[in-house]
Amino acid sequence: MIKIISKNKFRFQRGYSYISVAGIPFLVARELSKIVDLSWTALFLIGLTAIWLIGLVDDKIGLLGEEQAYSWSKNPEWMGRK
Repeated sequence: MIKIISKNKFRFQRGYSYISVAGIPFLVARELSKIVDLSWTALFLIGLTAIWLIGLVDDKIGLLGEEQAYSWSKNPEWMGRK
Protein backbone atom coordinates (compact mmCIF):
# COMPACT_ATOMS: atom_id res chain seq x y z
CA MET A 1 0.00 0.00 0.00
CA ILE A 2 2.81 2.41 0.86
CA LYS A 3 4.47 1.71 -2.49
CA ILE A 4 1.25 2.62 -4.32
CA ILE A 5 0.91 5.86 -2.34
CA SER A 6 4.55 6.78 -2.99
CA LYS A 7 4.30 6.12 -6.73
CA ASN A 8 1.09 8.14 -7.04
CA LYS A 9 2.58 11.02 -5.04
CA PHE A 10 5.50 11.09 -7.47
CA ARG A 11 3.13 10.95 -10.46
CA PHE A 12 1.08 13.86 -9.14
CA GLN A 13 4.21 15.92 -8.56
CA ARG A 14 5.53 15.25 -12.05
CA GLY A 15 2.15 15.87 -13.68
CA TYR A 16 1.74 19.15 -11.83
CA SER A 17 5.23 20.28 -12.81
CA TYR A 18 4.58 19.60 -16.50
CA ILE A 19 1.31 21.53 -16.44
CA SER A 20 2.79 24.43 -14.50
CA VAL A 21 5.69 24.70 -16.98
CA ALA A 22 3.21 25.76 -19.66
CA GLY A 23 0.46 27.20 -17.46
CA ILE A 24 2.41 29.76 -15.47
CA PRO A 25 4.11 31.41 -18.48
CA PHE A 26 0.73 31.48 -20.23
CA LEU A 27 -0.95 33.31 -17.34
CA VAL A 28 1.95 35.71 -16.89
CA ALA A 29 2.15 36.40 -20.63
CA ARG A 30 -1.57 37.20 -20.83
CA GLU A 31 -1.29 39.72 -18.01
CA LEU A 32 2.00 41.25 -19.20
CA SER A 33 0.58 41.74 -22.70
CA LYS A 34 -1.83 44.26 -21.15
CA ILE A 35 1.12 46.24 -19.77
CA VAL A 36 3.89 45.70 -22.34
CA ASP A 37 3.38 46.35 -26.03
CA LEU A 38 4.15 42.77 -27.10
CA SER A 39 1.81 39.99 -28.11
CA TRP A 40 1.07 37.40 -25.46
CA THR A 41 2.38 34.63 -27.73
CA ALA A 42 5.81 36.29 -27.89
CA LEU A 43 5.84 36.72 -24.12
CA PHE A 44 4.72 33.10 -23.71
CA LEU A 45 7.60 31.85 -25.86
CA ILE A 46 10.05 34.05 -23.92
CA GLY A 47 8.70 32.60 -20.66
CA LEU A 48 8.99 28.99 -21.86
CA THR A 49 12.53 29.64 -23.07
CA ALA A 50 13.48 31.18 -19.72
CA ILE A 51 12.09 28.18 -17.81
CA TRP A 52 13.95 25.80 -20.12
CA LEU A 53 17.22 27.69 -19.62
CA ILE A 54 16.80 27.60 -15.84
CA GLY A 55 16.21 23.85 -16.07
CA LEU A 56 19.28 23.45 -18.27
CA VAL A 57 21.48 25.35 -15.82
CA ASP A 58 20.04 23.31 -12.95
CA ASP A 59 20.74 20.08 -14.83
CA LYS A 60 24.34 21.06 -15.58
CA ILE A 61 25.19 22.55 -12.18
CA GLY A 62 22.93 20.27 -10.15
CA LEU A 63 21.37 22.85 -7.86
CA LEU A 64 18.44 20.58 -7.03
CA GLY A 65 20.32 17.30 -7.31
CA GLU A 66 20.01 16.57 -3.60
CA GLU A 67 16.27 17.14 -3.68
CA GLN A 68 15.89 14.83 -6.68
CA ALA A 69 18.02 12.17 -5.02
CA TYR A 70 15.90 12.46 -1.88
CA SER A 71 12.73 11.79 -3.88
CA TRP A 72 14.18 8.45 -4.97
CA SER A 73 15.55 7.40 -1.56
CA LYS A 74 13.73 4.86 0.54
CA ASN A 75 12.70 5.42 4.12
CA PRO A 76 14.58 2.87 6.25
CA GLU A 77 11.59 2.52 8.56
CA TRP A 78 9.42 1.31 5.69
CA MET A 79 11.95 -1.20 4.43
CA GLY A 80 11.45 -3.58 7.38
CA ARG A 81 7.67 -3.64 7.02
CA LYS A 82 5.72 -5.88 4.70
